Amino acid sequence: LEQRKEDKLVDFEEFREIYKRTSLNVRQFGNHIGITGQMVSYILNEKRQISKEVSDKVRAFAKKYG
Repeated sequence: LEQRKEDKLVDFEEFREIYKRTSLNVRQFGNHIGITGQMVSYILNEKRQISKEVSDKVRAFAKKYG
């Protein structure tokens, strides 16, 4: 049974891709998804895991942003 993309958490690579597509800085990106710029930086550098909540917010933002 294959998992739908929406059911899987955003991984580091996908997080970076979405971040790069926005052309926002870490603080701005964090503001859009409801986390701090510092946390965005930690995730980009793989120093923090991506929670289900952050994953959902990133995916929703990516959909809206195009």
